[in-house]
Amino acid sequence: MVAAQLAAALRAGVRLDYAGDPQRPAFRVLPAQRSLVTALLAPATKPETQRVLRLVADYRAVLLRLFALAADAGGASVEARARVAVQDEMRLHDELGPALASMILSATEQEYAAATDSCAYCGGQH
Repeated sequence: MVAAQLAAALRAGVRLDYAGDPQRPAFRVLPAQRSLVTALLAPATKPETQRVLRLVADYRAVLLRLFALAADAGGASVEARARVAVQDEMRLHDELGPALASMILSATEQEYAAATDSCAYCGGQH
């Protein structure tokens, strides 16, 4: 339920900010969107929201790791790390659900491309 609510909030324009602490994203909310976040932070849902936000932070970290590995030159070490990261990515995708995972993937792709000026999947320059 919380994952679906968070996905809806992100679709409506709420943003997650990882600048302060990448493991604890903060909500960036316009006044018109405040009710979406208020529902997520209500006493009855706050513990589940915090759990889902930790999963989101973990998913983002795994994606960034995968993108960095894609840019790496290769070799057995990279392949082994990539296999582990892909397993983590699939597990977290399942826990978050496809709607929320897709939104986090899209945002993380954009973030990676902006920070590195590289393609998240092949490591090529843009």
